[in-house]
Amino acid sequence: MTDEPLQPPNPQPVERPWQFSLLNLFGLTTVVSVCAAAFYWNEVIGTMVSFVLFLSIATFYRTKAVIRTAAPSLRARSQFRLVGFGVVTSFVAALGSLVAFCVVCTGAGVFVAAAQPQPMLPFIILACLLGLIPAVIVLYRGWPRRPTPK
Repeated sequence: MTDEPLQPPNPQPVERPWQFSLLNLFGLTTVVSVCAAAFYWNEVIGTMVSFVLFLSIATFYRTKAVIRTAAPSLRARSQFRLVGFGVVTSFVAALGSLVAFCVVCTGAGVFVAAAQPQPMLPFIILACLLGLIPAVIVLYRGWPRRPTPK
């Protein structure tokens, strides 16, 4: 026996926002490659695949956050109903974000098509980037947070 004090076991790592594991990064790479292959095959199918994947991934991660940060009144529900509540509200929030993106992107795209600048591609990219702004705002505002103590 030595006189050294026993070291406490290492605590579990704290989950930090925007910290991803290799599994998440490989999954993201797979999603991007599936979307790229769908766009290469057909633009309409690529757009639909992108929409479905966005809705699925956003719903999944927001549902996890809803369950993790559920208010005490929601904790009284069964696990099945809590997950169902999280999936429905998350799908609606992700769909709202997608609609906000499409409205702004389409509006800017119509304006670009009417103006017909040469070359057109940078303006189309700018329209898509403008569409990201309301989409991110809707997702951020709809993200679940821990209830504040009164």
